[in-house]
Amino acid sequence: MGAESNAERPKRTLNPDERLSYTIAEALEVTGMSRPTIYRLHAAGKITLKKVGRLTIVEVSDIRAMLARAQAVPRRAA
Repeated sequence: MGAESNAERPKRTLNPDERLSYTIAEALEVTGMSRPTIYRLHAAGKITLKKVGRLTIVEVSDIRAMLARAQAVPRRAA
């Protein structure tokens, strides 16, 4: 008694600003990038992938930093 089981506890939806990491599938969804692109960024040292058990994650801070370093596309002349 006393402690609630995971089945009884309502799932809390985190605000994206509160997340520390994403799974690869979540990273694909939030960035719009492909799986090969995520792995190429990792191979190039632009993001770090971490293993937690069988789960591969990428820290939100790595994604934000990589996007901040990305070159802006110049505007076309009208």
